[in-house]
Amino acid sequence: MFDLQGIQKEMEALSRSADSILDPAINERMKMLSKGEIQGNGKKDFMQILLELMEQKDIGISVDLVKIKAILVDIIIGRRICAGLPLAEKMVMPILASLLHSFDWELPEGENVDLSEGFGLVIKKSKRLFAIPTTRLPHLDLYQ
Repeated sequence: MFDLQGIQKEMEALSRSADSILDPAINERMKMLSKGEIQGNGKKDFMQILLELMEQKDIGISVDLVKIKAILVDIIIGRRICAGLPLAEKMVMPILASLLHSFDWELPEGENVDLSEGFGLVIKKSKRLFAIPTTRLPHLDLYQ
């Protein structure tokens, strides 16, 4: 089988990258469990539950490290959050472009654009931008 687009090579590289992140975390957790460093105070984290399922052979399902990694990657990348997320990511730019193109945008009188940024996990403006749209296209039926 030929990999003309390089997808298989790219997926193997991504798999190695994910393994380099997940393997140390799983190994450390397994060491902690085997040494008894994690006490069973009634509260278990998700990885601890998965590792305990892997040790149990009589439950009727087989759980191994590959399946644990697949579950963790699935949760980390967020595929289980929203089925429409890929569509939303693809549609944001065309919708924004359509809004910017279809209207003339003005600031309220006496307002200036403040480009200072706030501090946090993501960079956002210190002061929100407030703009007033006015119709630019000649006929209102073009907006439908």
